Amino acid sequence: MKNDISCCSLAFKLYKLAAMSFLYSELNGGLHKTKRLRLAMMADGAHECLGLIRYFDTDGYDVAAVPSQIESLLGRLSYLFLEQRGCLVSVSFTSA
Repeated sequence: MKNDISCCSLAFKLYKLAAMSFLYSELNGGLHKTKRLRLAMMADGAHECLGLIRYFDTDGYDVAAVPSQIESLLGRLSYLFLEQRGCLVSVSFTSA
């Protein structure tokens, strides 16, 4: 359980850091395109992980549904970053 909490905390901190860095770079226009792209992709990935964290952050989540929740997360991450590169065409930090 302690590892679960630290992983959730780390994912949330990464999400916040990526989102804040991305917004800062957009406002100031001072970051190189490559770095902005990496920050945006990190924010997209962390945003998807945050959905799973929110699932576990309820008092009575369904243990039987955990494998399907993880499979769903992996499917969304695969769509965003692997074959279909959905982060470039769907509404996301990267496509902005």
